[in-house]
Parts: sequence; structure tokens; C-alpha cells
Amino acid sequence: FAKGRISWNIHPVGYECITYTGNLKKPRIKIKTENGWMYKARYIKEQELGRRLESWEIIHHKDEDTLNDCPSNLSNPITDSEHMSLHQRERRS
Repeated sequence: FAKGRISWNIHPVGYECITYTGNLKKPRIKIKTENGWMYKARYIKEQELGRRLESWEIIHHKDEDTLNDCPSNLSNPITDSEHMSLHQRERRS
């Protein structure tokens, strides 16, 4: 391993970590599953719906706190364009 780097494969299923990929102002929680790493919000919604989410389905955090993965704070799956429209309406309010 390179100095200062860890292997993501050593963590057990169920392990959670905070990531800062993309927009550094919006940290997100990832969880280790049997199929690899995924965002916790997506994992929670998949468990609630009883199916895998499609890659184009987005889960919106209603309070815009990306660390609040409480099921009541997560929207039903929406498209990217619906998500963008939602944020535009929120900014105008």
C-alpha cells in the first residue's frame, strides 16, 4: 500500500464511513455491503422499497443534510431533472 492510504476492502459488511467526493461542502455516508460500497441513503431506500435502485434514480435529502439518512428525510426515487427542479424551487422560496 502507498504511505497514508488504506485498503477499502478490509472493512466488514455494515461498516460506515463519511466521504467527501464531489462537492466538498456536502459529505455523504457510505456503507459496505456484500456488493461493495454504496451511499447509505440509497441502501436505506432499497431496503424500504425491497428492490435495487436503478443507476438513474436519485434519493433526495428533504432537509438537504446529506448526513441525515433517517428514512423520513429521504425522498422516493426521482430522476436527475426532477432533482434539479426541486432544488431550483427550494432556492426561489
